[in-house]
Amino acid sequence: MNTDKTIVTACDANYIWGALLLVMSLRKFKVQAKIVVSVYDFNEKQISYLSQFPDVEVVEGENPGDKCVCIMKPQAIFSAKTDWVIWMDADCIVTHDVTDMLVTSEDGIQIRFREKEENGTVYRNYYRKTDRVGSIPEEVLSTWRYNVGEREESRFDTVCQTNCFVIHRDNFPFIYKWQDQMLKVLPGRLVNVYNKKDPAYSMTDESVLNSIMAFAKEIPVVSKYLLDQGTPPYLVHFGLAQKPWVGWNTRMLRYYDLIQELLEWSRIQGYVLPPIPKAMYRGNKSSEFFKAYVSGTLNTTRYQLSNFSRNILRKYR
Repeated sequence: MNTDKTIVTACDANYIWGALLLVMSLRKFKVQAKIVVSVYDFNEKQISYLSQFPDVEVVEGENPGDKCVCIMKPQAIFSAKTDWVIWMDADCIVTHDVTDMLVTSEDGIQIRFREKEENGTVYRNYYRKTDRVGSIPEEVLSTWRYNVGEREESRFDTVCQTNCFVIHRDNFPFIYKWQDQMLKVLPGRLVNVYNKKDPAYSMTDESVLNSIMAFAKEIPVVSKYLLDQGTPPYLVHFGLAQKPWVGWNTRMLRYYDLIQELLEWSRIQGYVLPPIPKAMYRGNKSSEFFKAYVSGTLNTTRYQLSNFSRNILRKYR
């Protein structure tokens, strides 16, 4: 494929279906970009499921050992050889041909910043009575300011997401800085993507990137994020929701048929797939929807009660 774009992702064997769904969606919608999948603990059969798709390169990432795979994102990004590099988490899919959206200026980065309401959810466990809900908690900012040590005032009053971003290779020094800062401030033993014990770095790699965005002396120029447009959005991130290959929640049920389309398209094209997980098997649709609605009701109730109690406790912190 003659292209100046590479989409990069990384995962361990637990996310093989995530990587497959991402690759299926990119190829079904004819996105003009090379794909690099950095894998950990994959066997040859699992690698073959990915490498059978055109212009997909599967590379075996350095074993992260005690470190979470999320810390290895920069390593995967550096494997790309094109001018523009697009990071996508292995629990994302595209819903359209997004080729023309995967660009930014040579001195820029295209990345999504959260709305204030989202911040309120992300940081709800860490707000104190002096913090404004929707902002970045002062405790978090203070730690970032000290650890980065290049600015006194935060450049932003919100945070960005690292599930998808576009960057030009001229900005790789920024990615190296991100990598170095993760090694500096994150624990040596880190198993999970989330570390609730550390307010400043609870979202591990994402928190570190935001600390640099806020307090580094120089960062790439931020371009408008384009992939959250469209109906459905051009890019879907399953994020904290149950993954489609594990189960469903009510928020993600609207993508159930799209997942089925990806599976059917792959079969028609003659691609060999692993056994379909129970949650994605069409014959289980009714039971999966029922479970999603029941768990959704319970989770909503728990969340509301938790928010109520935390709002009371925050007045005394």
